[in-house]
Amino acid sequence: MNKRQNVYVQEKELQQNNFHKSSVLFWGGLIFLVLFLFWAPFQRALFNSGTSDFETPIYSSLLWTSIVLFFLAIGYYFIYRLKDQKDLFHIFVLLIPCSYLLSFIHAASKYMATNSLYIHILYAVFFLLSVYLTQNEIGNSIIKAIFISSGYVVVLFGLLYWLGNGALGDRLVGWFATMAEVNNNKTYLNVVMTDSNGSRLTSVFQYANSYAAYLIALCLIALFYIVKSRKWYTILPHALMVVPMLVSFWLTLSRGALVLLPVTVLVVMLFLSIHRQVMFLIQIGFALVATLIILQKITNIGIDVHQHSIYSQTASGWLVLFLTSLVYTVIATILQMYFSPILEKTFSRFSSRKYVTILLPACAIVVVVIGAILLIGDTGFKNVLPENVKTRLENINLQQHSVLERGTFYKDAIKLWKDYPWIGAGGGAWAALYEKYQNNPYSSRQDHSFLLQYLNETGLVGLVILLLFLLSVYYFYIRGYLSDSSDRKDANFLYFIFSISILIHSMIDFDLSYVYLGVLLFISLGGMISGTGSYPLRFQVNDKVVKTLYPTFLIVLSFILFILSAQTLSASKLFIKAQEIVKTSRNYNEIAAPLDQAIKKHPNHPGYVLENPLSKIKLLMQLYSQTKDEKYYNEAWDLLSKLKQSEHHNLIATFQELAMLKSKNRLLEAYDLVNQELVEFPWYIEMHENSIELGTELGDRARQDHDFGKMALYWDHSMQEYNEVLRKKEFLKTLPKGQNQGRNFDVTPQMAYSIGQIYFIKGNYVDAVTMLKPFVGTNFDSLVTKMIDIWYLSALQKQGQNDQDLYDKLVSADASNKQQIQELVASNFITK
Repeated sequence: MNKRQNVYVQEKELQQNNFHKSSVLFWGGLIFLVLFLFWAPFQRALFNSGTSDFETPIYSSLLWTSIVLFFLAIGYYFIYRLKDQKDLFHIFVLLIPCSYLLSFIHAASKYMATNSLYIHILYAVFFLLSVYLTQNEIGNSIIKAIFISSGYVVVLFGLLYWLGNGALGDRLVGWFATMAEVNNNKTYLNVVMTDSNGSRLTSVFQYANSYAAYLIALCLIALFYIVKSRKWYTILPHALMVVPMLVSFWLTLSRGALVLLPVTVLVVMLFLSIHRQVMFLIQIGFALVATLIILQKITNIGIDVHQHSIYSQTASGWLVLFLTSLVYTVIATILQMYFSPILEKTFSRFSSRKYVTILLPACAIVVVVIGAILLIGDTGFKNVLPENVKTRLENINLQQHSVLERGTFYKDAIKLWKDYPWIGAGGGAWAALYEKYQNNPYSSRQDHSFLLQYLNETGLVGLVILLLFLLSVYYFYIRGYLSDSSDRKDANFLYFIFSISILIHSMIDFDLSYVYLGVLLFISLGGMISGTGSYPLRFQVNDKVVKTLYPTFLIVLSFILFILSAQTLSASKLFIKAQEIVKTSRNYNEIAAPLDQAIKKHPNHPGYVLENPLSKIKLLMQLYSQTKDEKYYNEAWDLLSKLKQSEHHNLIATFQELAMLKSKNRLLEAYDLVNQELVEFPWYIEMHENSIELGTELGDRARQDHDFGKMALYWDHSMQEYNEVLRKKEFLKTLPKGQNQGRNFDVTPQMAYSIGQIYFIKGNYVDAVTMLKPFVGTNFDSLVTKMIDIWYLSALQKQGQNDQDLYDKLVSADASNKQQIQELVASNFITK
């Protein structure tokens, strides 16, 4: 060992000793992490939805994380040295939130961009905390134990609901989880969701696909711990959970996860020795057989509970699940204790040969292909599966709707990125902008690809930073893992399994919109870095400067994050307070007091100002409608104007402004607004409807003023918009057969009425009848329907025809309708 290496080793030993000297920081960080990993999943996995409904626990997480960062920064004064290549990651990780800060320049939504910045600072803090804690053997052991056990709790919680014991699950977690009020009971919503595919298990995530990704990671971790163990008491807890996890996986009905499961298994197997690979496959095989034996019964019990409210089989379901898990555990333990050593000895002579660990995964690919043919093809093998699972498997193809729709999302995401190529459009870019770029009128605030979402939000600059960070972490970890021949390399392999599983699945879904999963990912990345070998820096740095500047920066960051998160958390709780007051009071002043404070602490928050049923503008406009007091209208208008400055692409704000302009008869401003916003929302039929309606009205006013040039301009534009609707309607017919169109996009009664008016006034009575006839009806409570009937009957009479039955019904409903028809029939409009 040369002099430099000797000094370096001494430095590393001193650093390890400092962990014990700063035991308050060490144990405090561990306690925080333990509490967080049990608390966070039951806050709907901290889903970053971009709405106020999900933000409170995220802000709570930020507040506590800022405190942890402060103490971590204090500790860094004593323990941080920029001596090792992996020490650079402490700085490198901070570039990720910096890329979100840079993207603020073009932020499509200041609210969502701010939240994304906070969240990525939180990720960086968890990465730093993980690196710090997992370098210590005790800390690493505790974190891994909590990592796994908290996941097992999530699995059991989901099964409690599936098997009809949701009330018990609520009692167990209701004191700290995000619960909802349902029939005077607090309950955790949507643990099991029912859609067109049937009942699907989602557990705490409320989204089956992300839960399936989480289960893949947990199950592979459990199987790894089984195949590396020789003692029954280390095998037992993991083996007992394998069957419940696989059952839960099937119950998610996630096709994407099922396709990616073998891919993830093969990636993990590449890093196992040949005898572990064989045992891994054997253990998976036995577990799958055990799962498939009981899957039909467990599935039927869940369907009975959630679709028919039948609970008689709940106890038998638990019994079957437990006994099957127990049988598999016994088999797994026997295999590991007695068969695995023999297998290891048998393969020992091959283990040193180059590329030997690739052979079995290569063979496994063939097995996977055969298994896929048996399950998906026209064979009897798939009949062992429950009907809902079998149906999902049969629908796995490139022409089924979820594949086609994801393809559309991805193409639209690329179109979005091309307008913001370098630094992106800020956090929440897709949610704020996708309606401008969408190919058809779907509704999806998630683009179902973490990579593309990140590209939209931070551009090429941010994506390159992230990819370099991830690739560097994996390079350091894999290099250290492959060069280490001892059992020590297993110590941090859990983190590799989890991170690679989540990253693979997140390529086709929005798993990392769950802050909880993002935190687990960055904890895993931190654990991987701390588990790598030591490689001294090839350049010298001023140690005193680094150990002063870096912790000082973290302290400043912790103060800023604490102040901002405390403010936003307080605002969120004030808004919740206002929502509670509404349940018992209709007094505006009582409701407005906490609401105004919330807006003051978190200005231009879309949820507080406009988007929620209980929002300031909605309250003000209700008061204006009741009192006609202009101060309420003006206050609402001022709030809306300020909101639109930071939320440039907010659809609800646009519709609110449009409604307020129309209520004041400011039709020209409304017309200009809606035609301007049509570029942003080309697939919202309401936009086209308003453009046509306002153009028709303004054209008729111009006609009455004998300004026939303007009349023609407005009416020609209305006709162009109508033809554009027809063109788009025809385009939707060209979508692939399996792809859903999304929202309804068709000619509306109001459009027909407006275009029918233009035809009528111009004397084109045949075209007027053709336009209006499909929308005539007897719902005379609807003003639009009544006016369509009046103009339709008038157009018929202009041609010497009539619809006597409709005429009689219309006149009997309101005698004044007869006069309106007579006036229209007698009219002779001048249009030039």
